[in-house]
Amino acid sequence: MSAYTDTTHENEIHLLPLLDDFCNALRDEIEAAKRNSSISAIHLSNGHKVAQLGSAFQYAFLIDSVLNTPDGAPGDLKIPGKMPLETTIVSAEGLRLVVSINTDLGQFIPTANLQTNLTILMRKLI
Repeated sequence: MSAYTDTTHENEIHLLPLLDDFCNALRDEIEAAKRNSSISAIHLSNGHKVAQLGSAFQYAFLIDSVLNTPDGAPGDLKIPGKMPLETTIVSAEGLRLVVSINTDLGQFIPTANLQTNLTILMRKLI
């Protein structure tokens, strides 16, 4: 039993420097993402309300190119003439993006921009 404990403890010690390197790499990625955040705005068009679940409203938009952002990623929905709204990406399939927000914006949103913020996900990994 003590041999198992010693081996486990030895493995943990060897992982600590790797975990530090991983956290430092994530911090570097966070800084790079902050510097490039203005570039990562995604143009959305032809938004339609597709569902309401409790106090959350889901809207489907058309996008210009395939989006490589994970489901559940946070962002800010920017609609002309309105304050940015916190949003969560529900799904991105092909050129269709579904987001969830806590505000009812009516049945149709002609145009908007989505500012993604993957730094929150990276901070959680740290």
